[in-house]
Amino acid sequence: FPISFFSLSKGVAVSSFGYPAAGKYNGKDLIYSSGALGFDANNANQTYSLASDMTGGCSGGPWLTQMKTSSPYSGTLSSVNSYKYGTTTYIYGPKFNTETQVTFNSALGI
Repeated sequence: FPISFFSLSKGVAVSSFGYPAAGKYNGKDLIYSSGALGFDANNANQTYSLASDMTGGCSGGPWLTQMKTSSPYSGTLSSVNSYKYGTTTYIYGPKFNTETQVTFNSALGI
């Protein structure tokens, strides 16, 4: 999947994936949430938000934009599951940027 290191606009369609293991989940099933992208007002809109009932264990799962849901499947990696506030119905992920890109390229040895 390609990766976007540019900020997304509010309302962009996004799908988040993960293996939540707390509450009603057992960590064995791939779960996804889809909806309109928002921002975390609790930290001055520095991270993204997405309505989701996923729980602990889903961290690191991808957020895809421009997702194609039929074969051949595709999408653009735009964030990852990062945190929740207690039992809220939102999950949050970082905004990828040039610093993210530098870190990514360094890990690849580029």
